[in-house]
Amino acid sequence: MASRKRQRREFEESALVHLDAIYRAALRLARDPADAQDLFQEVFLRAYRSFHQYERGTNCRAWLFKILKNAFINRERSMSQSRAMSRLMTRRRAENPGWRKPPRRRGEARRTACSAR
Repeated sequence: MASRKRQRREFEESALVHLDAIYRAALRLARDPADAQDLFQEVFLRAYRSFHQYERGTNCRAWLFKILKNAFINRERSMSQSRAMSRLMTRRRAENPGWRKPPRRRGEARRTACSAR
């Protein structure tokens, strides 16, 4: 228990002093206050979860900015993929107005993220 408290105190002393800088950078990247807030929260959540991997004595600010950059890239990549899928579905519907997803076969279970494992 004392270890967790010590780790939390170290995180607060090292990382939380950079809140404003990270938020401003997230706002510049996202260009939208709501998206910037989501990105900002994701950065500090990831940082807190992986703080045990942070090397004490190194540049915490640079470490946080690296997490921010990677989170932003991952978010943009996933949004780009979903936009591409949306465009594909729109194009299929425009080319063939009667097009619909094929119906499930009788007795076939609905696939979910949990059942795909």
